[in-house]
Amino acid sequence: MQMENNTLEIEIERPDEKNGVETSMENKLGSLLSVSDNKCCIYKVPEFILKGNEKFYRPLEMSLGPVYYKDAKLETMQEVKWIYLNSFLQHPNNAFPRLKPYIDFVRIKEKKIRDSYQQPSRLSSDEFVEMIVLDATFLVYHSMCLFNLAFDRPYIENKL
Repeated sequence: MQMENNTLEIEIERPDEKNGVETSMENKLGSLLSVSDNKCCIYKVPEFILKGNEKFYRPLEMSLGPVYYKDAKLETMQEVKWIYLNSFLQHPNNAFPRLKPYIDFVRIKEKKIRDSYQQPSRLSSDEFVEMIVLDATFLVYHSMCLFNLAFDRPYIENKL
């Protein structure tokens, strides 16, 4: 700053091409995956939300996906999923009444499906493929039963 002729002149520095703040912020932005690059779309509940609220985020009856897969407390609904899978495969309108095409499809897509989860799965490849086929056929067949009267819900005796 200089005083000349009773006026205050402030020298405004031209910002450097890459000052410390700009470089730091650009590095942070560069380290983020863009939305289109990020394949993850199934996120873990952040710890600050989960802490003290675990009971609200833990499934009581059924789970989909790897986090609670094979949890003994959810075994009853796992059995129901197997019943739905069997009904799905036996349905007269099912063009692929065998497991192999579904298993093969999921096996081909396994890496992409795994990448959809924020947390890596502890399941082996075979367990992961089984879980996805079981969960997917349950969701598909259950939805077909809900929205299409031609699909009857499987009879589930004393399972729920």
